[in-house]
Amino acid sequence: MAIEVVALDAMGVIYEAADDVSHLLLPYLRSKGCESSPNEINRLYRACSLGQFSSAEFWRRCGVSGSDAEYCSHHAMTPGMREFICDCQALGLTVAVISNDVSEWSRLLRQRFALDALIASWTISGDVGSRKPDKAIFDKALRSLGVPPRNVFFFDDRPANVASANRLGFRSALFTDAESSSRLLRSELSHDNPP
Repeated sequence: MAIEVVALDAMGVIYEAADDVSHLLLPYLRSKGCESSPNEINRLYRACSLGQFSSAEFWRRCGVSGSDAEYCSHHAMTPGMREFICDCQALGLTVAVISNDVSEWSRLLRQRFALDALIASWTISGDVGSRKPDKAIFDKALRSLGVPPRNVFFFDDRPANVASANRLGFRSALFTDAESSSRLLRSELSHDNPP
């Protein structure tokens, strides 16, 4: 079966910060005067990223007047990622995202980096109520894409998510950088379409 879709994780793949809670969210909350423990912040973030309440409610529960736009301004795209996405398109592949994220933050980031024009499908945990590595979020992505898992090549920076996708029949690999991922993808495509 030929690869038709390249599915990408967001944090640690499209965006540089792999552990956005520790590296971006926690420092942002501390700068706003939040005194909640890291465990409590992680618990609240997880619930918000499952769509259990809004980002505005997240800030309120953390006891700060946080701003979605201000927080999202601290994110940066992974070097070479825009070129990688464009290369996938040039190869005739659909690009999709399967990511654990807060709904509002995901939308702001894709607007900020003008990604909606490049990425055809977004399956975000805050929108669908399940998080990787759970099977449910992958199933929702496949229904949205309308392809079998063997036609999807999935990149994620977390081994547990790659292992889960592999068990479900995706072709998957651990993301290290855009250039290496591009070489790996081209190698997989050449196996699908030998000369």
